[in-house]
Amino acid sequence: FAHSQCFIPPMLLTSLIHYAEQQQWPYAHWFQDISLDLEQLRQGQGFVSFENICHVIQHALHDTPHKHLGLLLGSHEGQTSMGILGFAMQACKTVAEALQVALHYHPISGSVLDLNVLIQDDYCEVEICERQPCHTLGAFFCDEVIASMMTCLQMMLGQQAQAICLHLNYDHSNYINDYQRIFNCPIYFNAPRNIIRFDSAILSLPLKGYSPANFQTAIQICDQALQDYQHRNEKNTVQLLQYLIESHLPARFDMTQAAQYF
Repeated sequence: FAHSQCFIPPMLLTSLIHYAEQQQWPYAHWFQDISLDLEQLRQGQGFVSFENICHVIQHALHDTPHKHLGLLLGSHEGQTSMGILGFAMQACKTVAEALQVALHYHPISGSVLDLNVLIQDDYCEVEICERQPCHTLGAFFCDEVIASMMTCLQMMLGQQAQAICLHLNYDHSNYINDYQRIFNCPIYFNAPRNIIRFDSAILSLPLKGYSPANFQTAIQICDQALQDYQHRNEKNTVQLLQYLIESHLPARFDMTQAAQYF
């Protein structure tokens, strides 16, 4: 549906605010044109529309010389940017279990992208896909997700968190040193898809933070958060009609067509 009708937990903006404060960047004007409560965002509370997230990030990218800001943000925040989901993943027994949890509860992390996983005999591949068109911000969102993912793995596994390769469908080769510092593997820009690949043996590695009690506590909170997310994004009749009218413009979408649709 229309971007403004997709509501997302504000973790991405929360991380951006924290990073801007640590870098001593003035950031309040990024939020001036939209009605968002900065204190609520700092606490990671509520939901934010996809449209507003894009608005803030476009302002941030305009103000900073770091066009790979998503990479810096994801590697800086890492597991903490995922909130309770990161805590639940850390408490899993193995990387495979943590991956299953991440795939199921991914929407509550605040990411605007989706993950597809392919497991072969010798490698495990995670593809990062756009949930909806991100246009010029696709590189920012992808950088933030893969950097968070890698930083989270490194926190859980230490030096055992090694990627085989990273493929990105955009060109950030000017920042290759930062990519190498975070991923320490061959990196290919202007690739057909956004993919990070690991040796399949990583899936069976045990996590040092394994705790059944902590996992049960965290997963209950994740369940509630996922229900809240799904409920917030349910489309009512008014929203459906608005979307149908907008999607048919400039042609007219009349009541007869609406009745046939429903």
